[in-house]
Amino acid sequence: MVVVVVTKKYLIAAVFLIVWVEQVFAETANKVKIIYNAVSQKGSGGYQVIDESQDQDIVVQEPMLLLQVGLDEDIFMHGMFAYDTWTSASDKAFDDATSASLLHRQERESFNLGVTWDKKTHGLSFTLGQSSEWDYKSNYFSVGGYHNFAQDNFSIAFNYSFYDDQTKLFDVSEDETKDFESKKTEAMAFDMSQILTPTDLLLFGHHVITQTGTLEGTLNTININGTRTEEILPNFKLRQASYVKWIHSLDEEQALHLSYRSYNDSWAINSQTFEISYLKSLMDDEAYIEVFFRHYTQSQYSNFETSFDSSQEFMTSDADYEKLSSNQIGFFYNQEMEVFDYEAQFVLGVSHYERDNNLSYDTAQISFGVSF
Repeated sequence: MVVVVVTKKYLIAAVFLIVWVEQVFAETANKVKIIYNAVSQKGSGGYQVIDESQDQDIVVQEPMLLLQVGLDEDIFMHGMFAYDTWTSASDKAFDDATSASLLHRQERESFNLGVTWDKKTHGLSFTLGQSSEWDYKSNYFSVGGYHNFAQDNFSIAFNYSFYDDQTKLFDVSEDETKDFESKKTEAMAFDMSQILTPTDLLLFGHHVITQTGTLEGTLNTININGTRTEEILPNFKLRQASYVKWIHSLDEEQALHLSYRSYNDSWAINSQTFEISYLKSLMDDEAYIEVFFRHYTQSQYSNFETSFDSSQEFMTSDADYEKLSSNQIGFFYNQEMEVFDYEAQFVLGVSHYERDNNLSYDTAQISFGVSF
């Protein structure tokens, strides 16, 4: 009940802010967008479910409010408020096996506020944000910029983000929730694009992420000779990824995307991702469809085991850390339209995902947004 009251307070405050801002900056480019997102996943497999049921069903709902206010022709403020709710079969299993409560339906509130300076050929952006749920709190800021060169044929962008987070773990042996513990994340991204020909565009970049503090999952458990306890992970992780993506226009209505991503981290986990997608525009570019296929391979974390004979310094049974190969195929439909003279957008997506380590799921998602 408290969460509902707080959420209504935020929404009412946001509505009054929108009205006031639009009155003050009536002659600038202002936009308000309301979006509703929903995702349903039917899945099975994995080792992180405490009762070993391997039930990975999830339902997520997320209404969002986006705000953009032009201060002049080059500067605008932007904000976002989102309220997520989700139900998870693995959370319910954890509830039933422990004294944990309120996990059948989880909730998260998040918002951010920022300002962007955009000269069309170069620009800067700064954002502050916060999110909160029962087992995780996050305060963050990000700053970034871009610059185009060679008559906009080449572009380079940089972004730095810092997350000052707190995570709450559940002590399975004591059957109680622990206090919040610190987790800090720094992320740096370098992204570039180059127009090769009138029909070809190349994107490439390198991302670096460092994480310190409590890196264990809130509900992740391990089995030591038949006794359940929480996983134990190192308190530092350095992650790096490089990618390249080629976009080729087949004609005015069709395009082909090919991408490759290489990842490695300080836990000696390496992965490779290959993806191909086909896009076709419809209805005079008011809609498009996308069909994609993604292949992923990953090496195993040395401290992963499905079960343990004795206690070790680091231990996890999270299936995400096992050696694996996965394939995903999916379809997206995106359409721009008018609803009562307002701009609207409808998105529908379905996908099937399957791993060779006994984990698979089917996902359906829908999104609808209206701009004012």
